[in-house]
Amino acid sequence: MALQMSSEYSLKQRYFLEPGFGVNGWVLRKEGSNSIVKKAKYKLMLLYFAENLLNNQKAELRICDSNGLLEEIIDFEKLNKS
Repeated sequence: MALQMSSEYSLKQRYFLEPGFGVNGWVLRKEGSNSIVKKAKYKLMLLYFAENLLNNQKAELRICDSNGLLEEIIDFEKLNKS
C-alpha cells in the first residue's frame, strides 16, 4: 500500500498577533520561535504590517484578543486563490 501526498497539503508558516507584556502593546511572532518579528503600540498598526508581510505567502495569521485568547484566523493562501 503506497501512501500518496494530497495536492491539497501544504506547509504553512503560522504567525501570532498577541498582546505584549507590560507596556509593549502588541507583538507579532512566528510560531515555534521566541523571537518577536515586530512590536507596535496599537493592534491595527501591527495588523496592517502583518498583512503586507504575509501577503502572497503560504501563511496563517492567528489574531488574539487583549486577553490572549484566539479571536480570528486569516489564511493568506486561501485569500490569494480567490
